[in-house]
Amino acid sequence: MKLTEAEIGKYYRILRVNLEHSKTKRLLSMGLYEGVCFTIERKNVHNRVLLVYVSGNFMMLRYQDAEKIEVMYL
Repeated sequence: MKLTEAEIGKYYRILRVNLEHSKTKRLLSMGLYEGVCFTIERKNVHNRVLLVYVSGNFMMLRYQDAEKIEVMYL
């Protein structure tokens, strides 16, 4: 499933990141990489943004980027 389909408060694992190299590198530096577990804290549908809690940090992701990240429910 896509990251944008994930539900708030449940735990997921990243299976694949299908972004261009520069965006993938940025996500890696913030702790969001294949195999890591995370949870969705909030979704703002109007601004098309997700708040993700991963590796002890909160990060904001755009929906257009999150749609290219495949995840699995734990």
